[in-house]
Amino acid sequence: MKKKILMWFMVTVALVCVLSAGFYASADNGDVTVSLQCSGPGRIYQGTQMVARTTGSIDAAKGTSVSLTAVPDSDGVFLYWVNMETNRIFSFNETFTFAAATYLKVEAVFCSDDSDVHYVTHLTVNDNILRGIEVFVGDPLLHVDYTPARDGYTWTGEWTYTEQEVKESGDDLLVYPVFTKNESELVVRILLDGGVQSSAVYEFLDLVELSADVTHEGQPFSYWAVINEDESLEIVSYYADYLFYVTKDVDLTPVYGDDSGSGIVTRITGARPNLDEDRVTVYAERSVSMDFEVLQHGMLLTLDDQTGSRDDLFVIDENNPLIEKRTGNGTEHTGTYGVTYYNWKVLTNVNGVDMYIYPRLYARSYVVVKDSGGATHTIYGTVYVVEEQYGGMPGDDIDDPWG
Repeated sequence: MKKKILMWFMVTVALVCVLSAGFYASADNGDVTVSLQCSGPGRIYQGTQMVARTTGSIDAAKGTSVSLTAVPDSDGVFLYWVNMETNRIFSFNETFTFAAATYLKVEAVFCSDDSDVHYVTHLTVNDNILRGIEVFVGDPLLHVDYTPARDGYTWTGEWTYTEQEVKESGDDLLVYPVFTKNESELVVRILLDGGVQSSAVYEFLDLVELSADVTHEGQPFSYWAVINEDESLEIVSYYADYLFYVTKDVDLTPVYGDDSGSGIVTRITGARPNLDEDRVTVYAERSVSMDFEVLQHGMLLTLDDQTGSRDDLFVIDENNPLIEKRTGNGTEHTGTYGVTYYNWKVLTNVNGVDMYIYPRLYARSYVVVKDSGGATHTIYGTVYVVEEQYGGMPGDDIDDPWG
């Protein structure tokens, strides 16, 4: 596995987050390719046609529904579907249906139905696979050599099954880390007519539920907006009933009598770095009018300055290895989506001294929608830049199962 370098010395500096570029949309009817892979004794079918035994692919018109079925061999058992781009479990159902929206790479995972063996999968709390292995029942199996991390939480050092329980179980197991939530106080204020209408304190990632009046001073409700530090407004939702997961202090205001806007919001709401663990978590939020069907949502990440600084380059592109695409599992019209980027720092030489720096990380949210006429559109939010200006000195190597 790839090695990760930890720092024993850190220069503490402020994190700089910058909003740049503009709202960007593209109409993009056409075909998308779904790459397929089988792991273990099984096959993948589309309808009655086998489309993959080991590997394969299918093409589907964007916006259409695609159904795939994992069929185990006579000596096999189906476990789950995996998004190979993120190594995250898509579904535990043999047949799963999704809308063709962007290129996709999926894997059907099978294991033996031999009662003497079982399949043990260690995962993050978000179903990203850390390790999946088939072992004999009764054989000892150590937990994965990895320190789990979760933004806003502390790992207890425990897993949902002990090593002894894993050893004795005859079942296929999903093993998750156990966390406790860190104490925090985040303030959400509602401002209206030049004053504070309400103020409430929440903990990190609490669900906030707001409801605006349908009319105010004779004007109809238009949208909720965040009040930025420069007092500019950024639209966050066209729904009077606005739900979101809080990640920072925020001031919001309901806006009335303004017909501007597209009915679609996708935006990066902020980033939370953890330099000790060489990671940063970026959060995105979406709010899509019911006039559209949501086909897919997600986030793009890149460390390349040229790519990240251009609207026309920083887009979904299967042929650009500099862009990492993370895909959310749901298709709800509103929601929050977080992505943790690992192995952020890089080793460089500055004036003859080896040190680690944090390159600019560019993040961009997107949502793929279908309108009432059947046309599909990919909507991109503004580009968010996370920049850490200094690093530290090199230290010890540890195994990094994230690769």
